[in-house]
Amino acid sequence: MIAYGPNMYRTLPGKCEEGVIRLTEPVSNLADGPVLVTFLEANFSDACPLTRAERAEVRGQLTAWDDDWSAPGMDVYNQS
Repeated sequence: MIAYGPNMYRTLPGKCEEGVIRLTEPVSNLADGPVLVTFLEANFSDACPLTRAERAEVRGQLTAWDDDWSAPGMDVYNQS
């Protein structure tokens, strides 16, 4: 499971079979509400990873948020 923000978004693995989406792990601590479903291409797991240069570029872009993310009070986003 991947959680973003203060449990605002949660990504759970699953599989779509004959139009029915089945999650591969149990859902807990979630209130009834809207969901978003993202479909991955069938060969997604075989996709080539980013090149070293592409990873460096993304890392460089994300460093702009370092000060904000490390600001006092932001540790609340790391708590479960």
